Amino acid sequence: MTTPARRARLCACALAVWAGLVAVLPAGAQVVEREGEGDAALDHRLTRLLQRDYLLVAQDTLIPASDTVRRPVLVLDARLTLEGTISSDVVGVDAEIFLRPSASVTGDVVNIAGGLYRSELATIAGSILDLPLVHYRVVREPGRLRIQGWLDPPSVELQGFLGFSAPTYDRVDALSLAWGGAYRLPALGRVEPRIHGQLGWRTGRGDPTGGLELSLTRGGTRLRVGGLATTITNEDWIKSDVNNTLSYFFVGRDYRDYYASEQRYVEVSRAFRARRLRGVLTLRGQREDARSLRAKDPWTFLAPDSVRFNPPISDGRISSLVLAATSNWTGQLSALELGASLEVAGSALDGRHSFRRHVVWGEWAMAALSDHTLEIEWRLMGPLPGTDSLPHQRWSFVGGSGTLQTFDLAQFPGDRVVFIETEYIIPLRLRLPLLGAPDLHLLHAAGMGWVRRTRRDLEQEIGLKLQFFAPFLRLLVNPANQEADFDVGLSLPAGARPWQRPQQ
Repeated sequence: MTTPARRARLCACALAVWAGLVAVLPAGAQVVEREGEGDAALDHRLTRLLQRDYLLVAQDTLIPASDTVRRPVLVLDARLTLEGTISSDVVGVDAEIFLRPSASVTGDVVNIAGGLYRSELATIAGSILDLPLVHYRVVREPGRLRIQGWLDPPSVELQGFLGFSAPTYDRVDALSLAWGGAYRLPALGRVEPRIHGQLGWRTGRGDPTGGLELSLTRGGTRLRVGGLATTITNEDWIKSDVNNTLSYFFVGRDYRDYYASEQRYVEVSRAFRARRLRGVLTLRGQREDARSLRAKDPWTFLAPDSVRFNPPISDGRISSLVLAATSNWTGQLSALELGASLEVAGSALDGRHSFRRHVVWGEWAMAALSDHTLEIEWRLMGPLPGTDSLPHQRWSFVGGSGTLQTFDLAQFPGDRVVFIETEYIIPLRLRLPLLGAPDLHLLHAAGMGWVRRTRRDLEQEIGLKLQFFAPFLRLLVNPANQEADFDVGLSLPAGARPWQRPQQ
């Protein structure tokens, strides 16, 4: 005769067995992928296992004493409690494996970045590989499990080439050199601490620069605390460091304005990633002490007629919070990059300037007719409602190569800037000796920089560009006054289309 208490125990056991059997999935029920480069031997073992007929355990599971599994078992981000028999290997990644006294494994038991808890009475015919501290994790996605592996980075990591960043050359600092690197401290559980330092020298000013930062990283979350003394420009969106350095060194044209900055900051960021989307969210608290810098006359290969004036800033301290987001999305025939930041400054920590401002930028590229490509790039910045004007260290400008080339360099400065550029790229089949086949670029740009009291209408220009592998010919025309600008230069083509380039 079965008592009510006995019936309750039998029902509980039946439910546990049923739940365990439901959680044990055939290998084809979910896609399992391995990515990254971890320990070579473990990567090889996992690759071989994924090629076999294995049993996938992806939820907490009990294999009772009466059951026998006759193939390898792969446990991913789950708990496996074994009381029965597995007539092959058991491999767990980012998982927990409990071997009860009645458990029997005829093959190997492998714990990768998880926990292995076995009774001394459990029978294991093969070897035991217990590696809880190796760098592996399991990422769950709908219908997919990804096994990610990575190696310990070296304790000391030098930036750039042997610690040296690429040198820069401009009309304020002349030659700038910087050396630095990072030291990885022992891990605190799953937190990876790191100290990064940098020292530099500005030959034009005879001043040292540098900074020191402590970062704590766990997965996609990073906390950074540090200080930095450096030279700041708001025109890095116009010309890259390399392009601006070469331009000033050879022809004496500097497409940036500068100011000296000493910063103390605390920053937290979170990276996110999906199949086609990647991005970073950042919140930064910053105290910046800024001062104006004078333009000098460093040596250039071709001496300019004059050295462009470096405008003064609103000297003083800015204490602010900055919320920023950057992301990029890649489709089958298109790609999108977006970025935005909001800065709120006030009187905290003896801040001298109070304001609220925004910066929005982005680039869209897509396949067009035949093998053509359409690319659109934009940048918007200015004060938010409630702020009349911004301090000069938050200004930028439009005018000159990189923005509106038919106008003078920095002709339209201001704390409000709008710029949008469109390129339609057509690969030509004409092949010239030595130069090869060029791309024809149809160009249009519109933009303006202004302040509240002197608002201006947008200016624009249209043009053509013939881009070979390195040389290019470009003609731009201002439709308002018919003024034209023709130039010949060197630039490397982009190569693969934006949606075909590897994602970082």
